[in-house]
Amino acid sequence: MMKFVLIAVLLQLCLSVLEVNAGKGAAAGGETDKLPGELQFGDLLAFSNRTYSHYAVYVHGEHIEGKTDDQNIFEMTKHPRGCHFNQSAGPFRRHNYLDPGIAAEGQSMTPQSKEEMICTIEELMKMDVCKTYSLTSGNCEQIATKVRYGTARCKQEGTSSELFAKCLKKPKFKPSLSSFTFNLLIVKKMLINLNVANSQFVLSC
Repeated sequence: MMKFVLIAVLLQLCLSVLEVNAGKGAAAGGETDKLPGELQFGDLLAFSNRTYSHYAVYVHGEHIEGKTDDQNIFEMTKHPRGCHFNQSAGPFRRHNYLDPGIAAEGQSMTPQSKEEMICTIEELMKMDVCKTYSLTSGNCEQIATKVRYGTARCKQEGTSSELFAKCLKKPKFKPSLSSFTFNLLIVKKMLINLNVANSQFVLSC
């Protein structure tokens, strides 16, 4: 038990350092760094060292409640505590590790649509899980994967925290909206995007 507590404390310290560096564009390891133009909305971004990976979601170019135009990532951090939008200049390491064709057979998850991701972010911002940080049941990777896939996961692949992550239970975030209301919001955003696209088409003609 004491060993588990010690590991958790050390991870918290490493996390604090990584989160500060992430917002400033900390150097990424592993995969090739990506330029902003090579990223798509909803991509998972990993700011890594050998101990721990801090995860965020790329959200540039879309209007989301509470986000300013210059903010391009959505993340959960300990300092400042909770979920928030931030601005990062990169370099970026895209790590959509649960996508079909990337994850191991039987472990892949289909990414949500852009509208579903936006609704998930706006829903999370209203929930208690996004108001405080929890290493075990509301960490940065769990929040980021919840946005991209609709389900929270924490694997810490390729880091020394990978074994610790396997001990974590899969969190179930209690939604503030019913499934029916949430789906209505998704449809509404899809219709708004469709109207905008049609307007742009008419203007171009």
